[in-house]
Amino acid sequence: MKAKAIKINPSDNVYVALTDLKKGEVLEGIELKTDVPVKHKFAEFDFATGDLLKMYGLTIGKAAQPIQQGEHITTFNVKHVAESYGERVPNLEWQKHLLINASEILNRIYMAESAILRVEKSFGPDSIEAAMAQLNLYKAVEAVIAAAKEGIVSFAEGDEQRMMLSGLRRFTKYTNQPNVIALTEKIAKHFVEKNSY
Repeated sequence: MKAKAIKINPSDNVYVALTDLKKGEVLEGIELKTDVPVKHKFAEFDFATGDLLKMYGLTIGKAAQPIQQGEHITTFNVKHVAESYGERVPNLEWQKHLLINASEILNRIYMAESAILRVEKSFGPDSIEAAMAQLNLYKAVEAVIAAAKEGIVSFAEGDEQRMMLSGLRRFTKYTNQPNVIALTEKIAKHFVEKNSY
């Protein structure tokens, strides 16, 4: 079943509606006290005047009046409050797998780009180094797609997930696919003939 609401960070005390929600619906054990439009927030708990509301693991506002569990969060019942800089450092424990994926993506991009720049600067386009850089780029793009897809499907659902996967396909589109077998054979032949690495 498709999720209708999401709590972005475990320390949050509000949920975000992923579709239009109706008063009386029960989500995550919470009965909605009001209608909640898509992309709007509703209270996880009862809030007293002055209680802090958290989203993304950060304070996003203060209750301007009592708010019931399941009530729509609006500019009428919440006053904006910003944390000081030191309080804005979120607890990244829940995001460690996403950080590992992001690190893998950045490393692959850096290594592929470095190889290409080195080949462009020091070797010709038909060199064995160019073939190795081209094969490395192909494999790096595939690894980036795998790491990004794993991250996206781990935290996003429904329309948000489809939108993010569509963006991934768009930004990792490989318009000039290399002949991987021919590149591999060219590289292998070179080193066999040279009889060394």
